[in-house]
Amino acid sequence: MCDHEAMPRIPKTPVAAGMMAYSLWQRLTPEQRRVLLAAARTHGPRVAAAAKTHGPKVAAVAAAAAQARKKR
Repeated sequence: MCDHEAMPRIPKTPVAAGMMAYSLWQRLTPEQRRVLLAAARTHGPRVAAAAKTHGPKVAAVAAAAAQARKKR
């Protein structure tokens, strides 16, 4: 198998997602943080617009997939 650490679990609540994002942020070097902030400033508005447009469709597909997993 692979030598790298296991992937972190996907958080189920907004609070858990925030805590996970903060812990990941702490692991970044100052240079990586600057690069990430620059990318967020550049691409953030585009991502937000896409989420507003496509978000309901993606949410419906995710909900259907979750229901299908529950039925198995």
